[in-house]
Amino acid sequence: MNNASIPGASNDSTTDSIDDRIEQNNKRARTKAETAARLAKRSRQFGPGATCWRCNYQNIVGLVSPDAPTSPKLMNIMEGHHVVGRNHDAALKTIVCRNCHAELTEILRSGAVPMRTQQSFAETLIACLTALALLFRELAEAFLRWADRIRKEGLSRDTGRAEA
Repeated sequence: MNNASIPGASNDSTTDSIDDRIEQNNKRARTKAETAARLAKRSRQFGPGATCWRCNYQNIVGLVSPDAPTSPKLMNIMEGHHVVGRNHDAALKTIVCRNCHAELTEILRSGAVPMRTQQSFAETLIACLTALALLFRELAEAFLRWADRIRKEGLSRDTGRAEA
């Protein structure tokens, strides 16, 4: 189609392509500014070194506050895990990534920790103690891995991190 047949259009395709390029650059600049603002917000929300304590996931781009509203459009990476089950103690939570949350929940289920409210305090206490024992087993395995890594790689006295 000839631009001359469109009212107000220019016949100069160079001008159109320059205008298009300017608009694209403006969009990129807006996108970069918006991205920087999102990353700054996430950094403020989580603080330095935000990570899943269980698997060490720490990509700030993937971290979303566990308090953010849930919707199909917003998939939280970090979630609150009810350590002994929500029906046994709703306040006792830890923050882990979605994958670790699913795995920890399965550990409770496969460890015969009932997820439903129990009939008596004694049954609730049994469920809580069983759940905590399973969590402590997870923690013990992690502590042993860390100790083995320090034994193999050494520990830098300056940083407190395992040497590579």
